[in-house]
Amino acid sequence: MATPFAAAEARLGRALGARLANATARFNGSEPVDGIFTSAAAVSSVGQAGMFARQVTFACPVENIAGMLVDNGVAIEIDHPAATANHYVVKQRQPDETHTGWVSFVVEPRQ
Repeated sequence: MATPFAAAEARLGRALGARLANATARFNGSEPVDGIFTSAAAVSSVGQAGMFARQVTFACPVENIAGMLVDNGVAIEIDHPAATANHYVVKQRQPDETHTGWVSFVVEPRQ
């Protein structure tokens, strides 16, 4: 049985997902899943030179992908105006370390 706090946390996660979703995604041609698309700048060092890149992510409530096998290598289609490609591949499924009920995927354009 879920604790009252866990039930409230789940309701809050659903409400946030409904309000903040800015994109839809299909994992391996599944039904559309609402979530949050980001394309944040990432800077790293290569020798003495810097390198600028984008880390593209898609996050959604875990319950939105219940029953789906979504792991590294899975095809994902993202519908968002800032997406540089429509077809991506999941490169990393990031764990829900803060127990928010959300899952995040680092993706890269499929070649």
